[in-house]
Amino acid sequence: MNNLVEGIIGERPKYFRAPFGSNTDFSKKVAANEKMLVMNWTYGYDWDKEYQDKKALTEIMLNSSYLSNGASLLMHDRKWTREAIEDIVKDFHKKGYKILDPKLIEKPE
Repeated sequence: MNNLVEGIIGERPKYFRAPFGSNTDFSKKVAANEKMLVMNWTYGYDWDKEYQDKKALTEIMLNSSYLSNGASLLMHDRKWTREAIEDIVKDFHKKGYKILDPKLIEKPE
């Protein structure tokens, strides 16, 4: 699959996130063989019906008990997420958090 992706976009995938976060021994082995970094999220709520509007999503993302340094946030390409993302990022900065460029994450050699 990575050969196909690389053929289309000209770059080999570097990160692996298992569907539903279900990393198995097999998927971890495949990722290691492909020299990919296995990623998972700390938290995310935009899939939950309760948080499918800008205000509710912004509130939970900023005030989740899971928010901490190094947290990896799961957000999907959804209307309510697009509407909330600017406020979420601005308010993270107000709380003293920074958004990390994924290029800074160390990948397996």
